[in-house]
Amino acid sequence: MDRRLFLKQTCQIAALASLSNLVRLSAYADSGRRFRYLITLQFGGGWDVILGLDPQEKKGPKLETLSDRALCIGYRPEEILRPEGLRLAPSAAGLAPLAKQCVVVNGVSMLGNISHEDCARWALGGVLERSVPAIPALKAARDIEEGGPRNIVNSSNSNGALQLGGLRVKMKSDSEIVNLQAPSNNSNEEVFLEEDGFVADQERDDARFGKGLAEFKAANPTIGAMLDSSNEKRDMAATVAAFAAGVSRTAHLSANVPNFNLDTHTGHLATHPAALKSGFDRIVALVDMLKSQPAPDGNGSLFDQTLIVATSEFSREPHLNGSSSSSGKEHNGYTNSYLLLGGRLQGGYTVGESVLQTGMLGRPSLHAARNFDFRAGKPIRTREEIPEYMLKNEKFKRQIQPGHMVRTLAEAFGYQKLLDPVLADLPQLPIRF
Repeated sequence: MDRRLFLKQTCQIAALASLSNLVRLSAYADSGRRFRYLITLQFGGGWDVILGLDPQEKKGPKLETLSDRALCIGYRPEEILRPEGLRLAPSAAGLAPLAKQCVVVNGVSMLGNISHEDCARWALGGVLERSVPAIPALKAARDIEEGGPRNIVNSSNSNGALQLGGLRVKMKSDSEIVNLQAPSNNSNEEVFLEEDGFVADQERDDARFGKGLAEFKAANPTIGAMLDSSNEKRDMAATVAAFAAGVSRTAHLSANVPNFNLDTHTGHLATHPAALKSGFDRIVALVDMLKSQPAPDGNGSLFDQTLIVATSEFSREPHLNGSSSSSGKEHNGYTNSYLLLGGRLQGGYTVGESVLQTGMLGRPSLHAARNFDFRAGKPIRTREEIPEYMLKNEKFKRQIQPGHMVRTLAEAFGYQKLLDPVLADLPQLPIRF
């Protein structure tokens, strides 16, 4: 064969292969999707963002005069990590190698609310005043529209019920996932179910998924061993297995490790940093599991097609509630954070900002969200920086709130049409999916 002809044909084959990959990669992007899989993680109890995603320093003449009780940071300034455009406290150090695939959203206002139940629901649903579908429910409902599975994998120890908002999706605990069975060989069994009914569909899906799960466990003995034990990573292993076997494309997991408590009204410094670190370490372990499994469509690993969203119901006050070594920190609804992490997320930066203040609301110190210019995509640090469009519209939300996150994620998963009307018109956050 002529050498030039050979080279030409080789280039054409390579180009066709690349085009085929691009077509597969854009399959879910063309339908309004940026990621095929979603995992939300709840740090239940109220995390101290100063110890995690939003580290602070005792800077400035007013803050420097405060005692360690009036402003309790818990580490030295030089211990703050600064990978890429992130700032991480020591408890979140495990995220540093993943910084380019992380986006941190700080300065999320919970409007002072400190109810565990209300704020946990608000953080994932975006509406405080009433119950609406949470992000995982919206994502699963969108999957159904595309012929995908309706199941949401749920940690058996997750805090509080995930709001489904009447959507025809199905919660399945990690225990239920593990116990899915392949269909029976007895073809003479009579099924008393409507052929087109919701329950009948679920029964058929469970039988099909049981077969896929059995095949996955046989091919992946390490993860399979976690499914068959009381391992603390069982819910994560069940999620990876469910994604790989087609059981689900969505999960809602707990970031809390048994015997570790984040709701530290007492013994804050003795327990909260370790509990928070264990949660972030769970995320890193989950990422490793996802990286170990090829995506079912052959495009990279499961991690490449997954977006992880972690948050808590609120933060904790920057001051201690007593003078003893066993003092704790109370709930703080004036700021919160989100962590976004994904294989194809264009990360390495922080959105939003918070500020430490003194002499506010009768507190020795206050940690609160700054205002945010949604059009410019940057925090507002002075009154003079407040843009005219905000001044003219008193109803315009000046701070990042959970609804902005729910609205922004609609672009990544294509569930815009399922949004509550209150959320549909909110501005999006400047996150590059």
